[in-house]
Amino acid sequence: YMSEDERDGLLYRFRPQTWGDLSEGDLEALAVSRDDGSTSWVPVRGIGAPGSPRTRYDAPGAKEFAGCEGIALAGDDVLYMATKGDGRILRLDLARSLLTLYWEGPPLGGPDNLAVHDNTGNLFVCEDGDNMEVVLITPDRHADPFLRFVDGHDRSEVTGAAFDPSGKRLIVNSQRAPTPTTFDEVIDGGVPWPLGRTYMVSGPF
Repeated sequence: YMSEDERDGLLYRFRPQTWGDLSEGDLEALAVSRDDGSTSWVPVRGIGAPGSPRTRYDAPGAKEFAGCEGIALAGDDVLYMATKGDGRILRLDLARSLLTLYWEGPPLGGPDNLAVHDNTGNLFVCEDGDNMEVVLITPDRHADPFLRFVDGHDRSEVTGAAFDPSGKRLIVNSQRAPTPTTFDEVIDGGVPWPLGRTYMVSGPF
């Protein structure tokens, strides 16, 4: 599965002809076929080669999403999607081919990258700007801020949340936070922006 961070981006899936071999297969895009959120997949006709239509304009019937960047699988049958253009978290039930609204509104703003904690099913949502929080949404749809970046994180965004294999450590980044070491100290020339920071939060979760 692959998201597309464009105002009219699509959600794609690639089905390899032989499992594990990505050299051949079918590229498809999600379509929402009815008002009840029933979904199907339509073929992407081109490959986005130079001079040809962009892939998102070459999949007739596909559903457009407003800034779909963050996606995360929960088990084998559920895919969560963040559409920061309209501030929503969507839930795609892959087994039932059904797309539903999972969360919209406070305390979440600018939802972006996502991570699922496998043991609890909790969804951790990174904010692109807003008040620089990671928001936790439980399986029974209760949402609360989990952490917030404060001093020194102006004009940054929270990115790349991921759990280590044990599920006891959350790795998360502030994309443009100031860093103790800059390129100026490593190579000749100047870099006008901070390089970001990576943090680890220890559980249990």
